[in-house]
Amino acid sequence: MIKMINKLTGTEMLIEDDRLDEYKALGHLEAKSSVPKKAAVAPKEEPKESPVSKVKKTVAKVTKTARKKA
Repeated sequence: MIKMINKLTGTEMLIEDDRLDEYKALGHLEAKSSVPKKAAVAPKEEPKESPVSKVKKTVAKVTKTARKKA
């Protein structure tokens, strides 16, 4: 049995000796000769707008529209 690093999850797995070439072709790495890659980092989300700032923007729009009509 050979220890391999799963390319999708980064976890170790044991495979049969005769299937080594098959797993290498799929992109998995041997555990003894490689270091698992870090998990993919999700892109940072933009900070969500607070309800207070939404209200301020709405008030500013209404005020601006009211000034144009006057």
